[in-house]
Amino acid sequence: MPSPPKPEPPPSKLLSGFIRADELQTLPELQRRLGIRQAAWRVLRRKGLPFHQVGKRVLIFGQDFMEFVRKQD
Repeated sequence: MPSPPKPEPPPSKLLSGFIRADELQTLPELQRRLGIRQAAWRVLRRKGLPFHQVGKRVLIFGQDFMEFVRKQD
């Protein structure tokens, strides 16, 4: 008898490097998806990537990230 299908992982675990415009990313999640470390984050921040800080948590809107990347070209 075949085994039952495995449940699909949550959207945030599907692909690394995939940023959706309609999602809010935490800094660790954005770093994981892009494969960047803290130094690269500091460079993006200095170049003007919009972010929001709530307490100690840094949040980045997917749409803001996409617009930022488009302006860098």
